[in-house]
Amino acid sequence: MKVLKINYKILEQDNTCIIKDVISNEVIIAFKINMNLADLKEYFYFGAYEPNMQKLIEKIAGVHTSIFEEIDEKKLIRYRYMRPFIELYEYSLIQGEYLEKFYEHITGFLSDGKFFRVSYMLKETDVNNLDLSPDNPCVEVSPFDGSHSDLLIIDYSFYKDRKAKGELNSDVICVIGQNQYEILIGPVFKNEAYIFDAEDQGIQKYTMHSIEKFERKLVEFFISKYTDIVCFKLNEFSAPLDLFPSRGVIHINRLTLDLVHEAAVLLPEDG
Repeated sequence: MKVLKINYKILEQDNTCIIKDVISNEVIIAFKINMNLADLKEYFYFGAYEPNMQKLIEKIAGVHTSIFEEIDEKKLIRYRYMRPFIELYEYSLIQGEYLEKFYEHITGFLSDGKFFRVSYMLKETDVNNLDLSPDNPCVEVSPFDGSHSDLLIIDYSFYKDRKAKGELNSDVICVIGQNQYEILIGPVFKNEAYIFDAEDQGIQKYTMHSIEKFERKLVEFFISKYTDIVCFKLNEFSAPLDLFPSRGVIHINRLTLDLVHEAAVLLPEDG
């Protein structure tokens, strides 16, 4: 199946279809076609089964071979997940060198089939009540066993002691907790660069209650969102860095669902 490579996108301007290189901003080809943009994206991004569209894509690919690639069903699943995610955040991405590095990073998930590895260290009741299986086909999730992971999701009550013992073998940390009235998610930060002192910020008390089954979808949404942001390194390659929860704690009121994002103090690892 032939599809546009991930760093090429389709636009529509004045009833004209344009294929553009996102990195260089170069227009590769423009052509007229009587079809809505959503359908065009479906065919060019995820493969055409309709004969006339297959002929059109083959015709364009015959001239512009380098902008297309042949993919199998396994890779198509990743494309279907990554395309809309990238489109949502594309306007926040830093242009130039950072943009090129971003596409180089995500291409690794497509060309090499690599995985982003997430582990978790949570209270048993929370593990039982949460479904931590990933929606992102580029992500693998497992309980923390001491081996290296790209992201560790850990309860506040475990973080300080395990950090002091040097047992958190992960590149990035995401801490969560809860009390009778609030669920807290974040901050998300690089393990080797920062230390988060939950006690100093009055958060250590948020460990005495469990996430209930009827709250699971809410918590799972934020965990999934954070995982995707770190997996695709949007927290590193985006211009408005405060757009992402890399240095904050999200407080969710369990009764009203009011949400407050509060800055968190992260101390340098070297003190």
